[in-house]
Amino acid sequence: MKFLPFRLKIALLSAVISGVVLVGFGLAAYFMIARQKIESLDTEIRSIAARHPGWVNNRGDFQRLDESIGEHVIVMIQDSAGAIRHSSSNWPKEVKPFQGKLADDPKAPARSADDGDFRGGRGWGGMGRGGGQAAFTKIPIFMTSGDWRLGMLGTADTTLVIGVDSRPTRAELDRLRNAFLLALP
Repeated sequence: MKFLPFRLKIALLSAVISGVVLVGFGLAAYFMIARQKIESLDTEIRSIAARHPGWVNNRGDFQRLDESIGEHVIVMIQDSAGAIRHSSSNWPKEVKPFQGKLADDPKAPARSADDGDFRGGRGWGGMGRGGGQAAFTKIPIFMTSGDWRLGMLGTADTTLVIGVDSRPTRAELDRLRNAFLLALP
């Protein structure tokens, strides 16, 4: 039985170690980038919810809502019993309405008599006299359903479900994965 020369053994061992390090780096980088992309979709959902607080309390024009958000965003508004008050015209049939209750957010601003009418001003919820953004009082839930990244935000009497099309993000992650697989050899 013939043994491999010492230099060849060292070269093979170096190649194996380098390959393991590169695969480990590629996997770690891919999963970190994927997590960051998903978090950016969640931030976009929060931003959409905060920009248009009046829609949640039936204070907005739902037809105008559908026109302004475009085809890459879907919106559903449910009351506390789970009944749908509004659903985007392009809401996909495979994406089911949110079932369940959102938990109370202990960090949510408490309402007080000094804050004035919470449903006045530019929109709804916790804005008081000074204006500002909507104050959701429930802990949001984010999930992926088919091609959509969904965020459920709410108050005691309303749940707002916003979906953002995740296909562009997945396509970008697929391209990144393919680039890593191509660079690995």
